[in-house]
Amino acid sequence: MSETSFVNRQASFLRPDPARVVVRPFKPAVEPRDLNLTDKTRANHIVDRVMAMDAATAASQLDDVLANFEGRHRHLLATFEARAGEMETAFCDHSPFTLLQRRLVGAYFLNE
Repeated sequence: MSETSFVNRQASFLRPDPARVVVRPFKPAVEPRDLNLTDKTRANHIVDRVMAMDAATAASQLDDVLANFEGRHRHLLATFEARAGEMETAFCDHSPFTLLQRRLVGAYFLNE
C-alpha cells in the first residue's frame, strides 16, 4: 500500500494582528478561606473598590482602559455595560452603579 501525504506544507505563516482584539468574559474565583474569612468573591472586592472611588478617579481609570483598547474593538462601552449586567448575579447587594461605575466594573470582568 502506498503512503499518501495528507499534509501539504507551505511557507506561509499566520500571525496575529495586534490592531485587533477579542474580549472574552472573565469570572474570578472565590477567595481562599485562609486569606479571607468571609465568603465574598473577588468580584465583590472589585465592586467595593470601584464603588469607593471618587468620580474623578473612576473616570481616570476608565480613560486608561479605553486608551489601551483605542481603535481595536467596536462598541466597547456597550460591551463593558453588558458585562457588568451579566456579572450582577455574582455580586452582593450594592447601591446602584452610576454609568461610569457600570462601565468600569464591566471592564474589570473582560480579558483581551
